[in-house]
Amino acid sequence: MLDELQCQLQTLLNGKQSKVDKMQTESGVKDKVLSSYMEQIQAGTKGSSNQMVKERMKEYHDKLPEDLFNPLLCIPGMFTIVLTNEADLVALIK
Repeated sequence: MLDELQCQLQTLLNGKQSKVDKMQTESGVKDKVLSSYMEQIQAGTKGSSNQMVKERMKEYHDKLPEDLFNPLLCIPGMFTIVLTNEADLVALIK
């Protein structure tokens, strides 16, 4: 999961927001903490050339905290759910 989020961040820093949206949809992985930072990064680049977008994103990213991900995602096993059958899923939902 963290690898996917890191990949999304790098894609954004390369100026490809539409690709990030597609990655999030396809993988089902989206972190609200990271999304907040990505929105801030994008806000300062609207209407700029592709090269300027990359430069501004890098500058802004360098000012942000090193760890941009939800800290809960770093707890081993926190989001690991193994379902062996439909009954497990039903029990989990109840």
